[in-house]
Amino acid sequence: MPQLVQRAAASGEPAPAGSADDVTTVGEQLGGMSAEHLVERRGLLLIIVFGESVIAIGIGAGPLPRTIGHLGEQVATGPALVLAGGVAVYLAGDLAFRSVLGIGPARFRAAATVLVLATVPLGATTAGLWQLLALVVVLLCALGAETRWAPTAAVRPTPPRGSG
Repeated sequence: MPQLVQRAAASGEPAPAGSADDVTTVGEQLGGMSAEHLVERRGLLLIIVFGESVIAIGIGAGPLPRTIGHLGEQVATGPALVLAGGVAVYLAGDLAFRSVLGIGPARFRAAATVLVLATVPLGATTAGLWQLLALVVVLLCALGAETRWAPTAAVRPTPPRGSG
C-alpha cells in the first residue's frame, strides 16, 4: 500500500482541502522511485564513500615513505605529524574498540596515545630515526605497563574428568 502524503503550500499553509493535487504518494514525490530503489542506491553510495575514504587515507600517508625512506635525515613537521598521527589514530581506534567490548583497562593506551603525539617535535628537529625509535619505546612501555599492572582474569583450574 503506497504511503499518502498531503502537500503543503510553499508559504507553509496547508493546501486547500478537496483538490486532486493535495494528496500524493511518496513515490510520486520522489519522481516515481520506489523505496527499494532508494535503499539500493544508498548502499552503493556508502560503498563509494568508503572507497574514497580508503583512497584519502592512502594519499594522506604519502609523507610516510619520505620519513621511513630517509631515517637518517631531519624530516619536516608534516611527515613527523603523519607518522605520530597514524599511530595515535590506531591507538584511539583501539581504545574505542576496547571500550565498546568492555575490554580494559584503557589508561595505559590512552597515555600512549598522548605520548606518541609528543614525538612530533622530536621528529621535526632531529632525524626521523629518533622519532621512530621513540614511538617504538612508547608502545613497548605502554604494553609492558599494561601487562604488569593491569588486572588479569582469575584462572580457575578445571577438575580432571571422571572425578567428582
